[in-house]
Parts: sequence; C-alpha cells; structure tokens
Amino acid sequence: MATIRPSLLPLALVAVLAASSAALAQLEIGFYSKTCPQVEQIVREEMAAPSLAGHELPPAYGDVPLLAKIFASKGLNLKDLVVLSGAHTLGTAHCPSFADRLYNATTGKDGASYGGLVDPSLDSEYADKLRLKCKSLDDRSMLSEMDPGSYRTFDTSYYAHVAKRRGLFRSDAALLTDTTTRDYVQRVATGKFDAEFFKDFRESMIKMGNVGVLTGAEGEIRNKCHSSTSVRLILINCDCARLFICSVSSDIIHL
Repeated sequence: MATIRPSLLPLALVAVLAASSAALAQLEIGFYSKTCPQVEQIVREEMAAPSLAGHELPPAYGDVPLLAKIFASKGLNLKDLVVLSGAHTLGTAHCPSFADRLYNATTGKDGASYGGLVDPSLDSEYADKLRLKCKSLDDRSMLSEMDPGSYRTFDTSYYAHVAKRRGLFRSDAALLTDTTTRDYVQRVATGKFDAEFFKDFRESMIKMGNVGVLTGAEGEIRNKCHSSTSVRLILINCDCARLFICSVSSDIIHL
C-alpha cells in the first residue's frame, strides 16, 4: 500500500537522501550513473515544472517567529528548524532569493540596482563577493553556493558560515537572533559535533516525514508530481528518481 507524505522544506535531492546512511558515505557526481543513468534528465524535467508545495515552503526571507509558526503548525519545533536548515549545506540559489540583502530598490537607467548594503546582519566581505555575481535584485543568470566551498558535500560547514554571518538567506541569518537556534548553530559550527548533527538531522527528517501522512485511498501517486491527474506509476526507466523528485517538490512517496 502506498503512503504519501507532504514535505515542508525545499531540500535538494541529495538532502532527502542524506537522511539515510548514504550521508555518511557522501554522495558524489555520477552517483546514479549505474543504477539510474537518466536521473539528471529526470531532475531537470521535474524541477522545471510548477511545484504543488510552494505554499507549504518556509520563505527564504523568514525570521524565526515566522518560521517557528510555520513549523509549529506541522508539529515541528525550534530544534527541527535549526537542524533542517542544515540542508542548506547542499546546492545553489538564484540571486532573487537573496539579492534584497545586497541592494536597495534604487534602479538606474541601465536597469541595474544600486545603493548600499541593505542587510547589516550580512558580513560585508561576503556581501562584496556576492555582488560580484549578482549584479541586481532580479539577476537570474547567476547561481551562488549556499555553502561556499562545500555545496556538494553534506557536512556541517553551513553552520560555520552562519556563525560568521555568512548565511546566504535572511532565514539563515535569522538563526542567530534566537537563543535556542543560535546556541545550536554555534555549537555545531565548532566542528566537534558532526555526529550529533547527523543524528539530529536524521531524527528531524523522520519527524517531518510523519507530518500529514495519507494512507489507503487518500491522496494519489503521480508519475508527474505537478499533474493533478492521478496516473499509474510504473517503476521502470528510472521512475525511482521521480519518486525522490516528488519528495522535493510535492510528496515523499513510500511504497
């Protein structure tokens, strides 16, 4: 019998897998070349489609009170918030998701945005580096690493960046404004508690996966996550990858 579980966070594909023991082995480029050689094509197809879970995702601009409210509505607490934020150790982001921290709303004749640093919670040297890539508030041509220097490795370096005021999103910086989340960030940032973080992440992922479980005839299994029409799922031709993409954009599906 299928079980479908709505997700909360915009975790990268590998972040979902990281909840398993594979995290300890670290994922590498070409990880699925033997078991699922079409995975990159499938990822591009699914992630290009509109997400059904957009209204469920905590915003990148959120402060701790807002994020805590969203998490609490799903039975998750502040520790889950700071632990699951650690998934930002993986992946990249387009400029519009954080450029409002770099520029004000002054726009020149050339269409570029000008002005001083908007967000004082952002390290000024890091901001200067980000500006070299993101030329304006709506620059969609460039990507920035969410965990500079380690964005393809599931580790704790994200917390070291956040502790230095070098978190990419406002929601990252916000972790330093609350005693509970700040203490966790600073503790893990020392690099002495990796095993503890991996354990916490696994537990919070399982906890999140138990939110809003649908069983029996409830819900539907979709071959295309963005399609509202239920279709028969055939587990061939790398449809395994489609299941994991569903976990990112819509549903985590366990068969």
